[in-house]
Amino acid sequence: MAGQPSLEDLRTRVLHEIEFSTQIIRQGHEVTPRFVALTSDGPHTIVLPLPDSREERARGIRLLRLFLIWKQAHALVGSAELKEPNAVVAYGLVGREAVVALRAVQANPLQFGDVEWLGAEAVGHEVLNLLPERISALSREELAELEDAFGLDGRFQVIAPDTEIG
Repeated sequence: MAGQPSLEDLRTRVLHEIEFSTQIIRQGHEVTPRFVALTSDGPHTIVLPLPDSREERARGIRLLRLFLIWKQAHALVGSAELKEPNAVVAYGLVGREAVVALRAVQANPLQFGDVEWLGAEAVGHEVLNLLPERISALSREELAELEDAFGLDGRFQVIAPDTEIG
C-alpha cells in the first residue's frame, strides 16, 4: 500500500472491522482488540488484549505506539467490543483525522443494530495520539521490548502483510 489512505478508504476498512467483530460475536466469542497498522509494506494486523488494569492497559497502548513508530505506520484502523454501551466499535486514523463507527449489540436474543457513524471527537486523545507525527528513532531497549512483545516468539499476535484472515 503506497501513501496515505483517503478517509473513504478508511471508512471501508472500518466497516470491514465492524462486520468482522459482528461475526466473532455471532460465533459466541468475545472480540479481542485488533489494530491494523497501514504501512508502506502493507497492513500489519495486531491482536492485542487490553486488560482493565490501568497499568497493563497503558503498557499495551505504549507497545502499540512503539510498533507504529517501528513500522512507520501512516494510518491505523482499530476495533474492539465495548461493554458500556454494549457495542462493537471501529475507527480509522490518518494524520489527525478519524472516522468512527459503532454497532449496538443486544444479548438476548442476539441482535445487532445499524452501523452508526460518529464524529472524530468520539475517539479520545489517547487514540488520536497513537500514530507517530514524524519518523522517530527507537532505543535499543524499546527494540528489545518490541521483539519480546511482537517477535516470532512474542506475547502478542501480529499478522503480516499478504496473510489471509477472516
